[in-house]
Amino acid sequence: MEFLYPFFIAFIMVFIAELGDKTQLLVLSFSGSVKTKNIVLGIALRLLL
Repeated sequence: MEFLYPFFIAFIMVFIAELGDKTQLLVLSFSGSVKTKNIVLGIALRLLL
């Protein structure tokens, strides 16, 4: 199982790096139809989790 360790580390690093991009796309998609207050609250809650 030691040969899978580098794979898991790389996967976790890429996953964490891509979270910011997904949040930005989500904000852009909701910005036209949802109140700004709700968008900011949702982002804050997501960052806390």
